[in-house]
Amino acid sequence: MFLEKYKNNKRLGKGAYGDVYLVEDEKGTEYALKLISVKMIEAEPHLREYLDGEIECMRSMNSPYIIKLYDV
Repeated sequence: MFLEKYKNNKRLGKGAYGDVYLVEDEKGTEYALKLISVKMIEAEPHLREYLDGEIECMRSMNSPYIIKLYDV
């Protein structure tokens, strides 16, 4: 679970597929963390394929104008 790696500071928002939290790592660096329910992924089979594509796309991008993916 993300709480093992990050300290949860507060929820920033809620979207169609999950919630976004402001979290902090052990060094004090802040990140936005998108938390998606496993139950939702299991209930909507197309969602896993969509997420895999989104993750692969974000891993391949390197631009100061696009949010960087740090961890999955």
